[in-house]
Amino acid sequence: MAVLRPRVDKLLERGGTLRSRDLVRAGLTRIELSRMVASGRLLRLGRGLYAAPGYEPGEHQSLVAVAKRAPKVVFCLLTALRFHDLTTQAPHEVWIAIGNKAHPPRLDYPPLRVVRYSAPRVSSSDSGRTIGIPWSSTSAITFPRSPSMPSRAA
Repeated sequence: MAVLRPRVDKLLERGGTLRSRDLVRAGLTRIELSRMVASGRLLRLGRGLYAAPGYEPGEHQSLVAVAKRAPKVVFCLLTALRFHDLTTQAPHEVWIAIGNKAHPPRLDYPPLRVVRYSAPRVSSSDSGRTIGIPWSSTSAITFPRSPSMPSRAA
């Protein structure tokens, strides 16, 4: 365990939060993980999500939880607007976009609102690295055309 501690500390410094699979990949067993949480050397943020004891969650903690537990989702609509400070509305759900045939992630917290897009629409999103995690968001907003809607031809 003493040999693993620097490796775990280095991972926590780099990412802020870690999934249990990242810690296991670093050589920590699940029993050691439980012992570290019990002794206060590691903080459990949620199912499968851990941080250093001095970790202070930021404004985007719910986005961090979603991005860590479901790294292939794309933040969209209200969540993307709020993330980029384009609205003052704070959604009570995290809006995510997934492909038409993809399975939605199962998370206890935060509540998710899943929107399905075609694969090219989801893959043509904006991405970057901030708040300690890689992120992606899409600004694509499509509305289904109903038969009663007038066409835009002028």
